[in-house]
Amino acid sequence: MRIVLDPEAPRGDLVHRVAQMLRGGALVVLPTDTVYAFACDVADKRAVEKMRALRGLPRNKLFSLVCADLSDVGVWAGYLPPYAYRTLRRILPGPYTFILEAGDEVPKSMLGRRRTVGIRVPDNAIARAIARDLGRPLCCTSVVGDGDDPPGDPDELEDRFGGMVSAVIDGGVSTCEPSTVIDLTTDPPEVLRIGKGDVALFEGG
Repeated sequence: MRIVLDPEAPRGDLVHRVAQMLRGGALVVLPTDTVYAFACDVADKRAVEKMRALRGLPRNKLFSLVCADLSDVGVWAGYLPPYAYRTLRRILPGPYTFILEAGDEVPKSMLGRRRTVGIRVPDNAIARAIARDLGRPLCCTSVVGDGDDPPGDPDELEDRFGGMVSAVIDGGVSTCEPSTVIDLTTDPPEVLRIGKGDVALFEGG
């Protein structure tokens, strides 16, 4: 199934339809402000494990949480030092994944030994609208692994993954550049991966 959504102003009824699918345990492919990603309901353990199996990910490979806005980050992250909150407020929404202490709401199945979690608030109206309708973050991982070229054309996405997921959410052709990953559990923050997000703010400590 392919559901086309306007990347600037996604229709509410279609957004709700996708959120209802996720509540029912579905996996979907959806756009972010970087690459397309597999997504499911973070509260559905079976869907999370199905997504892990689909990508062939080991247990130590963690997923990201895609939140609707900054207020959700405060719920799903643990303690946020003042400098970390100021950083998030300054540059989100944007093409970053921030490693933060995990809050109590994060399922144990998503946590590694460090009890941290990757959190995103992408500059993409579709992903944020679906998370907002769902009422909690989306559990996401890119459709391909690090080092591979992720497809950004919805036609190719449907050809490659349409038979593996309940729906491909078409938000137009996307970038093939991943998010920049910043660890905010350290002071100063540590750049773990340089991607689409500008790292100038974090250079020099």
